[in-house]
Amino acid sequence: FYGANTTCVEVRLDDGQLLIFDAGTGIRSLSKTLPSSGECHIFLSHGHSDHVQGLSFFQPFFLPLWTIHLYIPVWLEDMPHRLFDGNSFPVAFSGLRADIRLHLVQHGSVVRLGPGGAGEVSGEGPDGGSSATVSSYYNNHPGGCLAFKVASGGTTFLYSGDHEITSAGDVRSATAAMLEDVDVAVVDAAFS
Repeated sequence: FYGANTTCVEVRLDDGQLLIFDAGTGIRSLSKTLPSSGECHIFLSHGHSDHVQGLSFFQPFFLPLWTIHLYIPVWLEDMPHRLFDGNSFPVAFSGLRADIRLHLVQHGSVVRLGPGGAGEVSGEGPDGGSSATVSSYYNNHPGGCLAFKVASGGTTFLYSGDHEITSAGDVRSATAAMLEDVDVAVVDAAFS
């Protein structure tokens, strides 16, 4: 009645791994569909409130049988601790019950998801037998922003949150590189 949720996109790999792109208010609804234990990978594109405001209401954070890999842009390293500070939200980050593993990513980072879901962040290079790779690309947006390209099982998916495609040559070439060989893309369409 009052509108839709803010950005949160769920991707399931063929091997069952759960990837979540951004944590807008939609992540609260997603969490209601999840079991009492499991593992997931949450990739945050940037720190604007419409992309992170649902994190506080993601139920697996409060469940001890969950392992959550949280991939955040390097410039937001302290964001989870600021969000869960015991003041803005009544639970401090250290009080969350899940096994939360923070990973810092930047343009050019490659996350390798292997059997069992472990997420290893490195620079560009061969996948080394991983079931999927998630590559990070810089987006043109105030405050910095990343897009994520998932390659798994011969299919490539791109999630690109807020990205302002302008006529500037460097923005156009970065956009072309980001979209190269993509089968399915979810791209913010709010900007002309």
